Amino acid sequence: MINNRSLFTSKSNCKSHKGSAITETAVGALVLMPIFLILVDLIGLVVGQTINDDIAKNAARYAAQGTDSGSASQLADNYIAGSNYAGGTGLVTLAQITGFNWNTTQVQVITQVTINLPIAVPFLNIKQQTMQSQATEPSIGVAATPPNGPNGSAS
Repeated sequence: MINNRSLFTSKSNCKSHKGSAITETAVGALVLMPIFLILVDLIGLVVGQTINDDIAKNAARYAAQGTDSGSASQLADNYIAGSNYAGGTGLVTLAQITGFNWNTTQVQVITQVTINLPIAVPFLNIKQQTMQSQATEPSIGVAATPPNGPNGSAS
């Protein structure tokens, strides 16, 4: 008969393997956790900038309906004041127009938002990031002048 006890290793040898698995798991978690937190912040930045692009594009669309610089600027301001982003959504706060350019052919709007990061960046203590976005739309509130003069006849 074969002695079954000789096939197994000692119990002390098995215990050292179990302890190493716990240690490897703890060290792996310490390495993976900062990577996960950085990914959460990067996702927050991408979503915040996407919201800012949307604000700039829609504000420029509203401003394009203005007949002059004052009315176009007021239309863009009204859009931001009436949007969901004026007071902030938790992720994005302080949506505002920082640049505005109007002429009879196009409107350019530059918006700025402050993005509140979901998790502060460790060791750098960065909790917010300011982003700008620019959008240009053709002016539609001004009637085009015919190429042959205001009456449409050749002079």
